[in-house]
Amino acid sequence: MINIKKVKKPFSKTDDGNAPEVRHRSLALIFMFILIFPLVFSLFIFSKPETAEAQVVPFGGLILDRRGCSTSCGHVSGTLLLYVGPPVSAWVMYVPGVSILYPFESLQRGNWVLGIYYPGTASICWRRDSGRCFSNGWAWGNINMVGTSL
Repeated sequence: MINIKKVKKPFSKTDDGNAPEVRHRSLALIFMFILIFPLVFSLFIFSKPETAEAQVVPFGGLILDRRGCSTSCGHVSGTLLLYVGPPVSAWVMYVPGVSILYPFESLQRGNWVLGIYYPGTASICWRRDSGRCFSNGWAWGNINMVGTSL
C-alpha cells in the first residue's frame, strides 16, 4: 500500500477548527478592546477642558452719539448706548454696576473715551414709546472698563 500524506490547502481549517483569517480577525478585535479603546477612553476622561478666557477689544475716540435705554424695557437704570468715533470706533453698551467707569465719569457727547469691551455680548438698546418697546440701536458688546475726559 502506498502512504499518501494529506497536504493542507492554503485556506484550510487549523487544528482548532477555525480558518486562519478568522483567528487573525478575532486577535485584532481583542487587541483593539484591550489596548486601543481604554487609551482613547482615558483621553476623554482624564483630559482637562481648556479654560475659557474672554477676549477684550479696545476702543477709543470722541463720543459722537449717546442714547439712553429704558428701564421699563428691562435695562438697568442708567444704561447707555454709545457710538465712539475714530481713531478706534465702536458701538458699545455702558451698563452701570457691570462696566467700570473711571474718572472723570462723564459719558456725554463730545467727551473723549478710552476703554475695552467684550465682543459678542451684543445688546439691543430698547426705548419705550406709546406703551411698547422699540429698538434704539444695537451695540457690538458691553463695556468692561472705560475712562473719560472732562
